[in-house]
Amino acid sequence: MRPCSFRSAALLPILLLAGVPLLAQKPETSMPPTAVLNDFANNADGNGYLIYGPMQASDGNYYMLGETATNMIRVLPNSGDTAGTLGTLAGQLPAVCGTDAIGNVIEGSDGNLYGMTYSGAANNQGAFFKYVISTRTCTPVYNFNPSVDGSYPSQLQGGLTYGTDGNFYGMFAYGGGSANNGSVFQITPAGAYNTIYSFCSTGVSGCPDGQRPYGYLIQATDGNFYGATNAGGSGANQGVFFQIVPGVTFPWVETALFNIACINGCTPRGPIVEGPDGDLYGAMSAGGANDGDGAIFQYDFQGDFIDYYDLSAQYEYPAALFVGGDGNMYGEAYPYECDCAGDLYQLTPQTAIYTSMGTLEASTLTNPQGQIIQGSDGNFYGTTQSGGTKTYGGMYQGVVTPAIPAPVQVTLSSTTYNGSAPITVSWEVLNATSDTYRNCYLYTQPGGGTFTGKATGTQSGSTLSGSSMVTPTLTGTYTYAVECAGTEAGISPTLTVTGLAAAATKTVLAVSPNPVSIGATVTLTATVTRTSESGTPTGSVSFEYQGTVLATVNLNTSGVAVLTALTTPYGPMTYPVTAHYVPDSQDSASVSNTVNVVLKYGTTTTLTVSPTTITVPGDATLTVHVTQKTGTGTPTGTVTIYANGGAVISNYPLTNGSATIVAPTTGLPNGTYSVTAGYNGSSVESTSTSTAVPVTLN
Repeated sequence: MRPCSFRSAALLPILLLAGVPLLAQKPETSMPPTAVLNDFANNADGNGYLIYGPMQASDGNYYMLGETATNMIRVLPNSGDTAGTLGTLAGQLPAVCGTDAIGNVIEGSDGNLYGMTYSGAANNQGAFFKYVISTRTCTPVYNFNPSVDGSYPSQLQGGLTYGTDGNFYGMFAYGGGSANNGSVFQITPAGAYNTIYSFCSTGVSGCPDGQRPYGYLIQATDGNFYGATNAGGSGANQGVFFQIVPGVTFPWVETALFNIACINGCTPRGPIVEGPDGDLYGAMSAGGANDGDGAIFQYDFQGDFIDYYDLSAQYEYPAALFVGGDGNMYGEAYPYECDCAGDLYQLTPQTAIYTSMGTLEASTLTNPQGQIIQGSDGNFYGTTQSGGTKTYGGMYQGVVTPAIPAPVQVTLSSTTYNGSAPITVSWEVLNATSDTYRNCYLYTQPGGGTFTGKATGTQSGSTLSGSSMVTPTLTGTYTYAVECAGTEAGISPTLTVTGLAAAATKTVLAVSPNPVSIGATVTLTATVTRTSESGTPTGSVSFEYQGTVLATVNLNTSGVAVLTALTTPYGPMTYPVTAHYVPDSQDSASVSNTVNVVLKYGTTTTLTVSPTTITVPGDATLTVHVTQKTGTGTPTGTVTIYANGGAVISNYPLTNGSATIVAPTTGLPNGTYSVTAGYNGSSVESTSTSTAVPVTLN
């Protein structure tokens, strides 16, 4: 149901009591869209509670955070009903990145993923972290500090927003000031943290500016940020809808635009969206006119707040909204009173027509909680908190009939290139309704010297159109992706590049340890780089000794090949080793520097001292024996005697692998000394050190 708009939330109870009629919902269209909801990626890894929703990165894969096990979960794209087969674990976040993941994942302009945890890490309050897709590694960018920043990044679909300035924005539900009422913060990709605004920090009774911010911010087309709180306000203490205006210095200016009241909907969920009509829309998971089943609100920038749509018992507790490629809004609901576990719905702007498109079966995935997205294939994707083979939730796919255009579309002027005219990469962002979704970047996969940067263009209504000329410099295959809001992607067809000269490469070989004892392992590391082109070579490396291939190892994603070899089959001598790069179709071969790997027999040195308790100036008799570990010869050379780490007898010669030394103690201070014997090695034998013997002087 849709009541009349008003400029003050406090007026609504008065209007209702006065019997002011509510606007009736318009009838549904004759051909509403339908969707088949496939159990797309059942989380068989058992790492889940996927309550924050997925994103699609520029590599075409879907990523999300598994809250309970703090995992980065990756799902490979596919089409059709491939139930439960596509879930893959991208990696457990290390302890330095914190535990208990919170919120969404965002791809930054550098092509890395960013996210948050709310416990663990250096200060046990979580961290803002960077996740590198190519290496599957996570590093903390900023460790939250409760004494400075606030605590507990907003839960219940709380998360990050990617600003047009390239910085990340989020909210704390608690902390952020002496009053402990929450805050809005900014973090730069380099880890500079700023508190934008602290709620209810002036001591004014009732917190008229709001408290306990929940959900996500949106950066609207006016450049300002908008969000909602779960408490405070000058009305029913059920929150406010607020605006924050960016400034030159901190804090920025916050204005409570209207007071939230549960009679119209309360407890904000997920991101707010800007519709094609220019108004803001958001989901309230509670309250509303139908027994607290939740509502969708609308704000029109003129001060009017509209209880846009009240959900009913069959379709209730709405999650976040998403503007699809057709300009309609889409979301999830979690109905209790039907034999299903979740509902994918369409909500048309201005007409407030709610269409249930399809439901999840209670026997599979249950309890959808986060924001849905529309993938580059035009299908919808969402996650659930529970259900699946291990009851930890999963990801589902909604295939809609009739088909809905993907919100981000990337095309090429040609899908082949042989050195002739440059290629034009064109993009259209159909849901560029806010600054958040106009914040787009162009990425090249997997690389190769082409343009990557801000994907700007011409704005016409809700559509952002742009293009860029690219000139490939390397033979191979590429795709181009436009990523908007850090969460939705459009992927181009594959570009095949032929007829270009291969890129020059350089191969560098390092060996450790060197010298190495026969019987031990030695590690050979070859690093291959392009000398004048960007990107990382693929292919393999052959490690060779005088034309004999020791082993061939594939390069990893960083262009490095590592061989760990056992030295037992070889005798003592110097082996000149090189690394030969076996190139891919894009790169030229190269040969590394030569490293002379010295193999020697390993040795064992033993020491005895008699007596071990000596009255000064008595003598100590030290007996040293040196033997080969794997050989049958007798070591030659010298030994050095150390006391407490300092040399006291240097380069004493061995005879038949042994040395007997009578050492006077005259002039030495009383005390206990740690005495060791160190064998100095020879041309065919490695150094070794004996076990320490304690010797006491009285």
